[in-house]
Amino acid sequence: MSTTTGARPRASQRERGRPENEQAVAVPVGHLKARRSPRLVAAGLLVACLGGLGGAMAYQQASHANQVIVVQHTVPRGEVVRQSDLAVVTIGSAPGVHTTPARDLDALIGRRALVDLPAGSLVAPAWQSYAYGI
Repeated sequence: MSTTTGARPRASQRERGRPENEQAVAVPVGHLKARRSPRLVAAGLLVACLGGLGGAMAYQQASHANQVIVVQHTVPRGEVVRQSDLAVVTIGSAPGVHTTPARDLDALIGRRALVDLPAGSLVAPAWQSYAYGI
């Protein structure tokens, strides 16, 4: 057995302002304007692609490693550079840092240092022309 309280169901927001005897009438809407502008969609895609390209370039530059020559032990001016004085290390590429590739190691061994070569320093290409008497 069900009991009815006599309360009417709540009217929806649209029906509240309408008199009870009036029925809802469907109004033709016609053509609605698109919510997204094709120009804005294209601009968003372009920005996303450029951001991805910039990120890929930054990752490649940060993860690209080079094997270069470093001075392992201090070599005073006038001394002959030995194999034990130099070492090969792997570093990431850095703009403005000039290094000598590891493949040139044999060309530097046996040369006389014309300047002091401090331990831990990277061998710059300019050093090959004057520091090692080449």
